[in-house]
Parts: sequence; structure tokens; C-alpha cells
Amino acid sequence: MAGTPMTNWESELLALYPETGVDFSELPPIMTAPKVASLLDMTVDALSQDRVGGNPTIPYVKLGRRRIRYLRSDLIRFLLANRIGDTEAWR
Repeated sequence: MAGTPMTNWESELLALYPETGVDFSELPPIMTAPKVASLLDMTVDALSQDRVGGNPTIPYVKLGRRRIRYLRSDLIRFLLANRIGDTEAWR
């Protein structure tokens, strides 16, 4: 919306764009396991195996007994924390 001030989170996402070349603001704020698996080019089973050991590499939210969701903010933090090498590789 024109004239609406950006939140801190929105400005942080915008600031990441020049560094990474990825527009994180287009990701939904809450994502299913299939969506995250697709974004990371991995299978849902591989993502599930990450959760099984009790020390997941990507934080997740468990809703009830079976529904798993991932937060955009957690996914972005995970990606940036695990980046290796030159940021040009992101482009």
C-alpha cells in the first residue's frame, strides 16, 4: 500500500535482496512441509527425516499431532546461517 510505513521485518527482507538476489518477501509467512521441500529442492521425506532426530536443522511448528508448518522467518534465518562462500552464488 502506498504511504503505509514498512514494518521492521519488511525492511529487513528488502535489505536482504541486494545481498542475496532473492526476494524473500514473496514467500508466504507460514508454509507447509511440501512447500518448504519444494523451495529447498528436496523431498518431503528428507525434510521429515530432519525432524526425526530431535534436533532439527530447520525450526518448525507442530500443530496438533500431525500438522507441521514452517515460518518464513525461521527458514530465512536457517538459509542465511548456513550460507557458505561468496554471496554471488545466490544470484
